[in-house]
Amino acid sequence: MNRSTITILLSFITTILFSQDKVFTTQKVSEPIRIDGVLDDAWNAVEWDGGDFHQRTPYDGQIATEQTKFKILYDNDFIYVYVKALDSAPDSIVRRLSQRDTYQGDRVDVYFDSYHDKRTAFCFTASASGVKSDQMVTADGDRTDSSWNPIWYLATAIEKDGWVAEMKIPVSQLRFSKSENLTWGFQIRRSIFRKGENSFWKHFDRKASGWVSHFGELTGIINLQPKRQNEIAPYVVGGIKTYDKESGNVYRDGTDPKFNIGLDGRLGLTNNFTLDYSINPDFGQVEADASEVNLSAFESYFPEKRPFFVAGKEITNFNLGFGDGDMSQENLFYSRRIGKGPSFYPDEASDTAYVLQPENTRILGALKVSGKTQNGWTVGLMETVTQSEYAKINYQGTEWKEKVEPYTNYFVSRAQKDFNEGSTVVGGMFTATNRKIDTENLKFLHKEAYTGGVDLNHRWADNKYMLDFKFTMSHVAGDSTAITRTQRSWNHRFQRPDADHLKLDSSLTSLTGFSSTIVLGKLNNSGLRYAGWITMKSPGFEINDVGYYRGADDVTQIFWMGYNISKPTKVFKYLSLNASQWQSRDFALNYNGFGLNTNGWGQFNNYWSVWAGYNYNFEGRSTSYLRGGPSFWTPAANNYWMGFETDERKAWIFSANYSAGNSINNSSHRNNYNINFSYRPIDALKLSISPSISERIDKLQYVTEVEYGDEMRYILGKIDQKTLRLEFRADLSLTPTLSIQYFGQPFISFGEYSEFKYVTDPDATNFVDRFSAFSSSQISYSSENDEYSIDENNDNSVDYSIGNPNFDVKVLLSNFVVRWEYKPGSALYFVWSQTRDPNDDYTPAYNYDMGKIFKLPPTDIFMVKFSYRFSL
Repeated sequence: MNRSTITILLSFITTILFSQDKVFTTQKVSEPIRIDGVLDDAWNAVEWDGGDFHQRTPYDGQIATEQTKFKILYDNDFIYVYVKALDSAPDSIVRRLSQRDTYQGDRVDVYFDSYHDKRTAFCFTASASGVKSDQMVTADGDRTDSSWNPIWYLATAIEKDGWVAEMKIPVSQLRFSKSENLTWGFQIRRSIFRKGENSFWKHFDRKASGWVSHFGELTGIINLQPKRQNEIAPYVVGGIKTYDKESGNVYRDGTDPKFNIGLDGRLGLTNNFTLDYSINPDFGQVEADASEVNLSAFESYFPEKRPFFVAGKEITNFNLGFGDGDMSQENLFYSRRIGKGPSFYPDEASDTAYVLQPENTRILGALKVSGKTQNGWTVGLMETVTQSEYAKINYQGTEWKEKVEPYTNYFVSRAQKDFNEGSTVVGGMFTATNRKIDTENLKFLHKEAYTGGVDLNHRWADNKYMLDFKFTMSHVAGDSTAITRTQRSWNHRFQRPDADHLKLDSSLTSLTGFSSTIVLGKLNNSGLRYAGWITMKSPGFEINDVGYYRGADDVTQIFWMGYNISKPTKVFKYLSLNASQWQSRDFALNYNGFGLNTNGWGQFNNYWSVWAGYNYNFEGRSTSYLRGGPSFWTPAANNYWMGFETDERKAWIFSANYSAGNSINNSSHRNNYNINFSYRPIDALKLSISPSISERIDKLQYVTEVEYGDEMRYILGKIDQKTLRLEFRADLSLTPTLSIQYFGQPFISFGEYSEFKYVTDPDATNFVDRFSAFSSSQISYSSENDEYSIDENNDNSVDYSIGNPNFDVKVLLSNFVVRWEYKPGSALYFVWSQTRDPNDDYTPAYNYDMGKIFKLPPTDIFMVKFSYRFSL
């Protein structure tokens, strides 16, 4: 027999062995087991399993270099797991301390598919250092939710032949149906950090799609009754805010005390459904958003960080599109809408009037209901109420209030049904936003906003191929002021003079639209993959009351293909190559743009990683460039990037990334430099610093629009913008439940404008015919008024003026948090947050002088938060 024949035969035998079901049969114990990392006599009730773990990475299908054994027992209240991670070099076991859910060092992951639907699993992770992590896995592994933080218990220990993990998981933390004889899906994964090795009890080919559907089984669970959770965690917050006292301002006396109380809770409604609720929630311990200067036509997207809204977010997820990039952020539910800053800011009566504006809208209460039925229905509901907010205004000793945000109710619901063992999923989503608008100044807001959608996901041929379909509708209603504002917004631009398919109607009191996406592709984990999809959004589509999207009146087509090499070669451990093509049109199918992309990522055998990519955008027509004006033809452009990262297993890690872009006619160019340096001097401490510099010159930066007679003038200018961001982080974990974190970010961005011009013919074939530059005789600057006066027709009179658009932003964000989970589910926080940004007397410097940031007046917030969990 030649070598190739032997290889094929061994591969065939291995495939047969791995395709067989693996089953572990547990036993019930009569007495609780003490969790201390010691294998006592109680564990003799069941035999060891394991010893035959196989790698999935780096060498798929090969026997694990270090074997793993385990035992599982249970009683009426707990599931007990004991894992023995054998290791021939116990001194080399990596025991990194970190916060919960950070997955550092050697670890074991224990998965329970207690629904036994082959799509959903609950994962409990133990690191060798005793740090707990946990996550909920849904959609057969396509989505994971690390915000799920159940109550459970863990002890670990290093022994002469490896390390052990002993777990005690309350039955109340798992969801399952009532049955005399239960069978659950089950899996264990072992990660050896120093080797980059992941091995599994129930191995499955890395090329295979899916995750939970490949689990083995856990049997022997007899007459286990589901336990309903009933927990409350009241909290109390005390603190003080300090800042520079402002003379004459009755609202800025230098200190603002803070006191707050509230309640978080969880209640098991049935065996499968749980109610989570929060009364007067407080999120003072949450890190601030990163600073930025947004000069685009699109709203910035910020990730959710508040625990109540992060937890279980996958249940209320309804993405409008597919894939990654900006379109992946578009969703029917964007929780950052809830509790945002007030929508209205009162006009000051004069320079001597002072305004006290609320920073955020207070959330009075929020609740979520989530779960999955025995016949395959996954359901999630969220109800949130925010109070009316008022600004205080003081003018020469007279004070009054003005409503700046109405009382609002947000409702979000999601349901999905599994068919054919999860290979087909049909679902729907509905959201409602209702505002109580009873003042004239708030009539620009929608009184009602509703969205609804249905989706279908079907996979076949062992999950290799997929069809995805989504259809959503939106309806907003309110005063004609609100609907006119929506039509004129940058997301819609109904007033565009060159859009024959759009018509601005200022008499409308409602607006309706729809969106749809269809995807067809092959998405196996290795080898050739591809997908093609079309996403369309009608001109009237509007979801930004409780969702997020970047713009309507759009039809986008994308085709993507990739090739993954997951089997190590002489050079790479992993290699991924991709290419894609896209084009966009408006809803009348007028051409907007066309682009090509290619990119790749690889990890060498020494665990260094490298990546690179290139985009080419052909000349296109932007319908948002002039912010509601006519569409504007933008020049073709190149974009490219490259970077590398050193071995992430080491104490010292360095990465660098460079990206750049330029228009073909040299009307714009940019350069971005990003590096990251992290160092772990001891297992409990990680330090990192990440500086980045961005430089951009664009001769066609939008500035503003002004009226000139019966016409509109769209003003552009050359911008020279430079941005410096420096992020520093320190994470110290004194124990698995006591940590200290620091985050600091100085941020500088300044832009200087010159070469002002106005748009003359936005559709002109020749680039220089699309605008007319102002001559020195047509434009002059007044330092007294800080504005430019424009004499367009050269008759020695001012035709119109524009404000000086130059900017110089210098901000320092700093956040120091001590967190101690003194018992499972109960925590004590100490927070010191500092912000430094310009005051009214700030003089722009237009340079990288970092020292000026530390001379800015600070605003400090000191806060202590205490919560205690009761199990009822």
